[in-house]
Amino acid sequence: QRVIQPIATIFGDKPEELVKAAKLLNGVALTYGDSSVEIPFLEIPIVYILWKTGEFPASATTLFAKTASRILPTEDLAVLAELTTIRLEQSWTTLRKRTA
Repeated sequence: QRVIQPIATIFGDKPEELVKAAKLLNGVALTYGDSSVEIPFLEIPIVYILWKTGEFPASATTLFAKTASRILPTEDLAVLAELTTIRLEQSWTTLRKRTA
């Protein structure tokens, strides 16, 4: 929940902002869900998929390459995803300050 809930809360009403925030982290847009991005981190790209607020509350998920568990243990992958979510939040804050 610490990884996906902030993504759904922050970007659920504005999925296009997820792509903008990810680009500050060298992320690229993907075509899953209502908005999705892949953010590189060393040899382990992290994919965030967002379904925007609508008939149901916004939701999100994260995906790793199937080889990720060969590089880091599962617990470390969870921490990596948490840190990347924090970086996405910080990127979004930076974007908001630029447009204010």
